[in-house]
Amino acid sequence: MRDNNELPEAISFAGNGEPTLHPEFAEIIDNTIELRNKYSQKSKVAVLSNATMLHLPEVVNALKKVDMNILKLDAGRDETIRNINCPMVDITIEKIIAGLKQFTSNLIIQTLFIRGELDGKIIDNTSDVEVNEWLKHLTEIKPDLVMIPIGGNFTMGPEEAAYAIKTWIKPKMVLPMHYNSNPLTPGTLAEFQAAMKGSDIKIVPMTEGQTLNF
Repeated sequence: MRDNNELPEAISFAGNGEPTLHPEFAEIIDNTIELRNKYSQKSKVAVLSNATMLHLPEVVNALKKVDMNILKLDAGRDETIRNINCPMVDITIEKIIAGLKQFTSNLIIQTLFIRGELDGKIIDNTSDVEVNEWLKHLTEIKPDLVMIPIGGNFTMGPEEAAYAIKTWIKPKMVLPMHYNSNPLTPGTLAEFQAAMKGSDIKIVPMTEGQTLNF
């Protein structure tokens, strides 16, 4: 790849599962960084995690070495976050927040707002109670970047998302997502930008193939 000038912009750990569950996760991160530094210095190392293993010091220490920690906080209450993330360990919101607060930089919070049914059970993290709890937690975490859906219908709409960002979360940057992609997500970037007018928070609209450095 280097000979063909096709080096990756990012080396990301995500996939179909939770990467920090791997028993050799810390060693894998160290090896990845070593190889990146040798062969592709400009590539970012990123980890997408549901944040359920942040009670382990070795996981936190490894994550602090990467360039982009994209850590999820998908609910404000214990029962809801268990229903959405289906963690392999006994986890509580209190433990997740304590883990997230260990990061003072390179922290991105990603949230998936959903409303639906699974195996006869209603799963909804969009209610006023859920969203207010989620917002309260984010004010404690103080992330650099928040990735937030603005499409409406199944998630927050542009105005709701802008209000949450400006009034409660107040990150340095916000990345709107899951919008205007089909008739069921009618919210638009323009509506979100209009609702964010007057705020100093940087809006980072992205399209497929773009990368972000911060």
